[in-house]
This record gives sequence, C-alpha cells and structure tokens, in this order.
Amino acid sequence: MGQQLRLAWRSIWRQGRRTAITVFVITFGLILIIILTTLEEGVIRSVIDSGARLQAGHVTIEHEDYRLAPSVSLSVPDAENLAAELSGLPQVQTAKLIVSGEGVARSGAGAFGVLIAGVVPELERETSPLAENIVEGEYLAPDDPKRIVIGTVLAERLRLKPGKKLVIATNDADGELVERLYRVKGIFRTGTDEVDGALIHMQLDAARDLFNLPDGSATQIGLVMKNLDRLASFLPLVEKSLGGNSDLAVHPWQTIMPGVAGYVVVERTSYLIMEGFLIAMVSFTILNTLLMSVTERKKEFATILALGGRGSNLRLQVFFEAGLIAILGILIGGVLGGAVAYYYSVNGLDLATFVPGGEVEISGISVDSTIYPMFTARLMSLICGSILVVTLVLSLIPISRVTRLSIANLLR
Repeated sequence: MGQQLRLAWRSIWRQGRRTAITVFVITFGLILIIILTTLEEGVIRSVIDSGARLQAGHVTIEHEDYRLAPSVSLSVPDAENLAAELSGLPQVQTAKLIVSGEGVARSGAGAFGVLIAGVVPELERETSPLAENIVEGEYLAPDDPKRIVIGTVLAERLRLKPGKKLVIATNDADGELVERLYRVKGIFRTGTDEVDGALIHMQLDAARDLFNLPDGSATQIGLVMKNLDRLASFLPLVEKSLGGNSDLAVHPWQTIMPGVAGYVVVERTSYLIMEGFLIAMVSFTILNTLLMSVTERKKEFATILALGGRGSNLRLQVFFEAGLIAILGILIGGVLGGAVAYYYSVNGLDLATFVPGGEVEISGISVDSTIYPMFTARLMSLICGSILVVTLVLSLIPISRVTRLSIANLLR
C-alpha cells in the first residue's frame, strides 16, 4: 500500500498544471461553501436566539392546553419554585417567568388591541433584546408596579410619551372585565411593527394583579439555553424535572415560533441546494481530471498488466490519486475558508451598508445587521468530509476502467 501511495503522489504531478488547476477549483469551491454555510447558519442562529429571548425562551413550560386556547386561566401553579429548580439544570442560562395575556390599551387618542407580558425586569435586562432597545425613557425596575414600557408604533398611535398615562382593559382569569391605569416609563423599538405596535411589558406582580392570578403563578416558564445545539438532549431533562405533572407541557422553540421554524427549513434548503451546485462543479472538475489521467496512461496500465502486475494495485493507485488531490484542496481551502469564517465569527460581519436602517426583519423577528458566522469544528468536519467522500465515490468511475483494458489492442 505504501508503494501505491508513493506512485500516486508522483503520478498526480506528472501533469502538474492540471493537478494545480484541480486543487485550485476544490480550494475555491470549498472556501465559498464554508463562508456560505457558516454565514447562513449564523443568520439562522441569530433569528432563533433573538426570537427566543424576545419571547419566553428556547424552551417553554406551559399548561398542556395553553397552546390550543391561550388564556390566563391556564396558568402554571407554583411557577416560581419550579423555575428555581429548572434554573439549576446545567444547560439553563436563565429561567424566566411570564404572565401573558391580551387586552385593549386606551388613551385620549384612541384604543388598540395589545399583548400584555408580565416579566421580571432584572431577568429581561439580562436576556431580552427589547430591554436593550429603549429609545425614550427607561426600562422597568423591580419597584414599578404601575409602570409599563410600550413600542414606538403603539406610542405613536396613542400619542404617548414617557410619563403619560393610559388605561388597559382586559378579562381576568375569572372572566371579569377589569381596567387599570398605568404610566409609561419607557418606549422601545425592535424594528418589527408587530412587536412595536402591540407588545406591552409590565412588572410580573402587576400582571398577576391585573389578571387576578395567585402569587407564584405564571402562564409560562421560559428557559434560555446556553447552547442551543444540545436542545434534543435537554428536553428530556426538563420533562423529568416536572415530576410527571401531566397538566404541564414542554415546548421547544419550533413549537413556540412556527414562523421562524418554517424560515429555518426554507433557508437551510436553499443554501444546501447552492452548496450542492458548488459541489457538483468541483466534482465535475475532479472527475474530468481523473478520467483524463487514466485515458492518457492506458498503454502504461496495459503494459503493467501484461507483465503480471495486479489490477487491484492499479485500482488502489488511482484511488489514492483521487484522495491526494482532494486532500490537498481540502487542506488549503479548509485553512483559508476556516480562517475567514473564524475571524468574522469573533468580530462579526457588518452588513449595514446592504441593509437599510441597519437591521432586518425575518419572520417577525428583528435581527441586527452585524452577523456572526457559526464556526464550529463539527460544521467544518461535515463540509470537508462531504468533499472528500464525493471525490472518492467519483473515483470509482475511472477506477472501473483501469482493469477493463484491451491489452492486446493497446500493445499492438
């Protein structure tokens, strides 16, 4: 085997220019694939993370019927103690309590339907992008039972500024109509009209009072994860922590954000098609090089076979030639493409010049124009391994021709 490997290395440089061109094509194609894949995965991860942090989290615990008919009456009892227990799981960054309901916000300028979220201000400051995007006033504090923050679109519709008052009307957990007066403390802008025009944040206890919920309860417990890649193994741990409570259900982000889940499927399908096209171009070049190499050496191979050489050795030599060419291209392309992807995964790629306003909305989620490509050893291994496997599979075509030579005709 060592001899065939040495012969293969010498053979690929007998036509050095052709080998160099093939290696360049593999290198260039691999660089494009690495940059495209890591950038797209970075965008996808940013959309998922932004959406999860804006809402309850990557994983949500709710009443089993809450998804079917969202209602404040379907709350999670003793949610505070359960959240404290779940926050001890190794993959949990933050366990949030949310009281979510609907109502009508009214001021002298009119009335509009709103989504009310009772939150713990300290936790939202740590995890939610909403708390980071206050454009007027301030975000909530723990001692703000009668203060709220609203979006820029709703503030414009109701003609409100920080310090102004509005009335929120809703039905509580018992179905009774209630009204409460609140003062605007801050105004946020996420860049998404659906959020900025409907969402209201208030302190958790204020929401419990508004919806007449008992102390310690919540409609949702949201878990923000440290590493989203471990979601599949994390869900069983959460379900185990519920202690067999059949009234509660655990939902991943795909259930909570179906629009984002659909976007992820479409986005990954589109870039996989593009990658398939690039791999096909690289594969055609590799196949062409191997076929030409075998065709040019027909008489050489026939002579070796006529002198008693083994066909298996020739097949192994061509196989090694294909592998060596692929490995050269993968090493160069992997290093160059990986270096570019790693640099931007640390420093970010600012697309502000291509994105009006510096931010983009995807599936109702506002994403910052600075994208951090997702560079991981696993992703790099998958990309480089795919190129190598495709090359070795294609090498079977010229290999099959090596021992199907007409020795008599070629040596005549």
